[in-house]
Amino acid sequence: MNKNEADVDRLDGCEEAKSNWQRQMSIRMFLGDVYDECPSLSEDGFPIRISFDEKYVREYNEFLDRLLDEHGIPEWNPGRVIGDESNRTQCMDNGQDFESFCEQVQAEDLARVLRAVEQSWKKLEGARPLRASYCLNGRYIIVGGDINRGTRFDLVDAREGEWTCADLELDENWIAERRRGPAE
Repeated sequence: MNKNEADVDRLDGCEEAKSNWQRQMSIRMFLGDVYDECPSLSEDGFPIRISFDEKYVREYNEFLDRLLDEHGIPEWNPGRVIGDESNRTQCMDNGQDFESFCEQVQAEDLARVLRAVEQSWKKLEGARPLRASYCLNGRYIIVGGDINRGTRFDLVDAREGEWTCADLELDENWIAERRRGPAE
């Protein structure tokens, strides 16, 4: 089964949402077919997955919404991790050279995911990943680099060996501010 499809045979939507939350692997379900060359996040920062089972999608998302109402956005939420400026700055200012980082990765599946991320960058003229660093106690890897008129970041779940999201682009103002340093 494709990783972009939910395995709806195992649990109903509520049980799956509860299990995913406990394992810190929550997703946002969408009904139907979604195609994107790179993985993306929902508005609330969870990876997007699809199902053709309307009841399952409704149950899953309603239960996830209840968990969010009760607990708020968790610190392990991918959107929160990649949206945190300190994580992005850590990657670009103190991260390891992307090639060196990839050479040190021991897990074969994780190395394969990082190469897939690199291949997606090659489709953009003049773009390549420059830096990579672990964040959230090694749970995620942030990959960053300059693209045409901004900076792109990708997030890889190091624990699961999954490319979580791509294409968070920040404009040249963010780059200039980062290079200038804090205002005095």
